[in-house]
Amino acid sequence: MRLVPLCTLTGAHRALPDVLAMEAILTHTSLGDCLTDLPVRSAKTQIELWTKQKKQYQSASVLTKALNITRNQAKKLVELGLDYFSLKKLCTECPSKEAFVDSLRQKRVKSELMCRNIANKLQRPSS
Repeated sequence: MRLVPLCTLTGAHRALPDVLAMEAILTHTSLGDCLTDLPVRSAKTQIELWTKQKKQYQSASVLTKALNITRNQAKKLVELGLDYFSLKKLCTECPSKEAFVDSLRQKRVKSELMCRNIANKLQRPSS
């Protein structure tokens, strides 16, 4: 069996030839270059990432239902650090609907229409 130039494996199965062949594949072919570009995470880091993603998914689900917005809109709000409770708190801290809309715009919510819709859904009275 020929895997890479100048490397032929024969005979009974032994671990050392497998390791040597894999080493040759990874060091003498372009596959090794591809593998070095792959992101590698520890188990702890991966669990933290999954936990964060789950929380973001749950926050987006709450926003979608509570504010009657699309999943993408909810996801963008969560990415900006805005969940339902932080929006509700911000709404109560603002003296008027316009101030709330301005606060959302300062937090990089791009759509003014969406800001106004959120203000209306949170029942912020006009001043």
